[in-house]
Amino acid sequence: MALIYSLHSEILKLLYKRATHVVLFWILVFQTFLANIGASQIVSVGIHATPETNPELAEAIP
Repeated sequence: MALIYSLHSEILKLLYKRATHVVLFWILVFQTFLANIGASQIVSVGIHATPETNPELAEAIP
């Protein structure tokens, strides 16, 4: 039981530090930004993918 109490105490100390809040905020913002960039690139390729722009689409799959 003492182990659980000490782990809980350490987790609470981490959660109440300002640095933890700042890092978590930036991770959430930066990850969302990168995910949007990646998703928009995938959508762009999917929308503009034609055999004229991507010749490999016209080839038969071996």
